[in-house]
Parts: sequence; C-alpha cells; structure tokens
Amino acid sequence: MSGLISADGIFGLLERDFLTRDIEAMVSRALKPGQSADLSAHRIVLDLATTPDGKVRLVTTNFDLLFEDCCSSLKIWYPPHLPDPSRHIDMDGIIHLHGCVTKDYIGAEGDGFVLSSSQFGAAYLSDGWATRFIREIIDRYVVVFIGYTADDPPIKYLLEALNRKTGRLDGIYAFQSGLSSDAAVKWLHKGVEAIPYPENDGHQVLWETLSAWAERAKNPDAWYKSVIDLAKRDQSRSNRMNAVR
Repeated sequence: MSGLISADGIFGLLERDFLTRDIEAMVSRALKPGQSADLSAHRIVLDLATTPDGKVRLVTTNFDLLFEDCCSSLKIWYPPHLPDPSRHIDMDGIIHLHGCVTKDYIGAEGDGFVLSSSQFGAAYLSDGWATRFIREIIDRYVVVFIGYTADDPPIKYLLEALNRKTGRLDGIYAFQSGLSSDAAVKWLHKGVEAIPYPENDGHQVLWETLSAWAERAKNPDAWYKSVIDLAKRDQSRSNRMNAVR
C-alpha cells in the first residue's frame, strides 16, 4: 500500500495542470482571515521576537499576514528580498521565508510561494538561498522553533547535516509536545535542545508558558519585581503558619 503524498508533492502535481499564479491565487484566497481572527498567539510570539531596542526578529514559513495585522508598522521581508543576517541593523521585521500573500490576498508577493517539491528543491538545493539564510541565522542568533515538528522537511535534513558536520549546534531550541524523554530523542540528532510540554487543551500549557515569557521579555525589571514580591508574600505566609504552630 503506497503512503500518503506530501503537501509539496501535491502542489508539484498541480503545477502540471495549472499555472503557478493561479495556484497561488487560490492558496491566497483560502488563507484570507475572517474579521474576528484571533491574534492572541501572534501577539505573544511578536513580543518574544522583539529585542530590548525594539527590533523584531521573527522568521516564519506562514504565507498569511496575521503578524502584520498585529502591528501595521512592521517591516515585511519576502523572497527575493531577504535581510542580510550578518547586518544586525537589517534584521528587523517579519521575514516570510517561503513567501507571503499580497495585502488583498489575491496572490503572492515577490518571487511567489515555496509550495511545491520543485520550489523547495530550488530554495534549499539547486539555488540554495533558503539554506544559506537559515545557516546564517543559526550561526549568529539564538533560535527557538515554535510550531515545528522534528520531522518537518527540509529543516530536518539541514539541521541533521549541520549537526553531523560540526558535532554540535549551540543556541537552538524547539518547543515539543510530549514527555521529556520522548521530546529530547526527537530533536537529539538535529543538535536541537527540546523544551517539552504536555499536549492537551489545544497546547494550552505551551501558550501559557509563552505568554508568561513574553511578559518577562517586555519588561524584565517589572517581572523580577513581581517574582520578588511573590517570594516575600510566600515567606510572610510561611512565617504566619509557623507562628500558629
């Protein structure tokens, strides 16, 4: 029995019968959000991706503009115009690595979407521009994967190759649902340190954790003060209980 066809394989088959611009138009229309789209998760990730000096460093493989809907002043990057990771001043904005929709959701910006197997092959193999970009990011920044699985191609192959070549990769983390031991094994050969969390209620624990982390990132001083105040309250409560005894 043959296996399921991957999404990039399906789009590769569609390319045989339809024009690329028509495929991109249909994908864009399908991605158009409703008026009441929930942007809470996007706001949390944006807060985490914002540096103390106000720069946003967020790389996404999503095509939609939901991050941009959270803040209209954000700079948008998409192929073929990507920032140079070696220039920290350029690394500011939402970087749509696989392309993004137009503002009216009727097509793709720039060089279009990376959707089909041939487009992935060009981006990561024959032309290799996506591979070079990710390697530069890994070399220069702390990277945290959110919403990726350990088997997502082609990141899987790239990370495993880099890990094998260098012996280890530093500063790369990935949130992974499941038990701690299972999560660690899934990312081990990729040189990535897994951050496990229990998968239940729509990944509620993950988003609660990220939300708390985002609050700390927005105002570290206020966060430290809240922790100290909490510790004082707990100590005061403990002292009262000991006095009663």
